[in-house]
Amino acid sequence: MVWIIPGGINSGKSRLIKELFRRHGGAGFVSEKVFDNKILQGYDLVELGSRERVPFIRFRELVPAGWKEAFAYGPFSFSVQGLSRGVNIINKAVEKRISPIYIDEIGPVEIEGKGFAQAFVHALHSGLSVVVVCRETLIDGVIARFSITEWRILDTLDRFHPNN
Repeated sequence: MVWIIPGGINSGKSRLIKELFRRHGGAGFVSEKVFDNKILQGYDLVELGSRERVPFIRFRELVPAGWKEAFAYGPFSFSVQGLSRGVNIINKAVEKRISPIYIDEIGPVEIEGKGFAQAFVHALHSGLSVVVVCRETLIDGVIARFSITEWRILDTLDRFHPNN
């Protein structure tokens, strides 16, 4: 089963994932904003269990020295380190049969086959519960691109049943 957490920017999607993880366990990650002098720089990937944080996405004009870019998309640069860490978290959860698997987020990058697309497919084929953040405007595209047949919208904690 795929549980989709919909919403726009600053709508509490990552906060909902953190609370679901606190209540139900599992494995996965969230993307947390990174600021410098109150200016948004981008996002770090934060593993839910260990709280380990790695640089993940930065605005292209704000990429720090030593940044190793996996690819760019729109105004953003995605780091090799963050992408690799996210893929490893997903794949390790599948291998160890840890459920649910939380992914923040699946979006236009994955629809194009980049980012976490392959790891997401791996998780989908595992039969484990997968919880993904997805912008409301992209839900239909994600469902179509990944041929998801069993899914539910998850907008409150009360609707989540990880084994369904």
